[in-house]
Amino acid sequence: MSKSHIQLQHQHKDVSTASVARIGIFQPTRRPVEKSWAVETQWGSAQITGRLGQRHTDFMECCRDVAQLVGLDNVGRHCCIVDPSKLRTALSHGRARLSWTQMKGLANDLRTCSVSNLRIKSMPGFGVVTAGILDTVEYQGVEQVPARAGTRLNGVVMKDRAVVKAGPLAGPDARRELWMVAFSKAWTELIGKDMPVSYRGRLRQIIALRHGASQAVARFMLTHEPGAEYSIDNALTIVGVHKSVLRHHRRELHEDAEGLAAAGVIIAGDAITTL
Repeated sequence: MSKSHIQLQHQHKDVSTASVARIGIFQPTRRPVEKSWAVETQWGSAQITGRLGQRHTDFMECCRDVAQLVGLDNVGRHCCIVDPSKLRTALSHGRARLSWTQMKGLANDLRTCSVSNLRIKSMPGFGVVTAGILDTVEYQGVEQVPARAGTRLNGVVMKDRAVVKAGPLAGPDARRELWMVAFSKAWTELIGKDMPVSYRGRLRQIIALRHGASQAVARFMLTHEPGAEYSIDNALTIVGVHKSVLRHHRRELHEDAEGLAAAGVIIAGDAITTL
């Protein structure tokens, strides 16, 4: 296991970037298939190979949302120090609890996928030839570290390795192992340069939506200012729904109307707007 010292930054709740949702890098489904496809919208274009769907977006965003520490490691990667138990709880919000095997599978898909020829029209100097999204997910070794040995933030001491108290009932010497989730260099650059997105604090409501198309549309709509409006079919097409199945996914959005409203996205007739 390689050690990485992380330069500490403020703890923030930006969980993604606008271009990820606007270009449609993740399939609008919770059951994605392994494939290669090209996407192009008015905001940019990319070629993607892998199995990437809305559950993978959940994983990527929840890592940033529940991270106890966020920063750059010594090779310049955007890293999150995450309690995997908290990550699992966040990913399971409003639905069946994910298994550890499923969580590791999502991480592996994000590591082995390929995003190529990524172009963002609002960032003319930015371009990705080919890259994965995650670089590594590493266990952080458990050891006893005195409080004076490093910086403490939210119960975590950083000095090459991360340690967190297991809880008041577990005993004074108990510790839980953490994960260090490291994004690829290309994704680190995207996070640093693209417009950040927090979904106005409604990530949990997005995760709780029943259908992947609803999640993709909610993510897309919440990259816009309140009052933004699209036709339902246009929004579905932008996030990657094929015209042959628009009717089916239109019905899914209506089934998720209450959950979408909780996330700040309102369906009114054939239109969809943001609060």
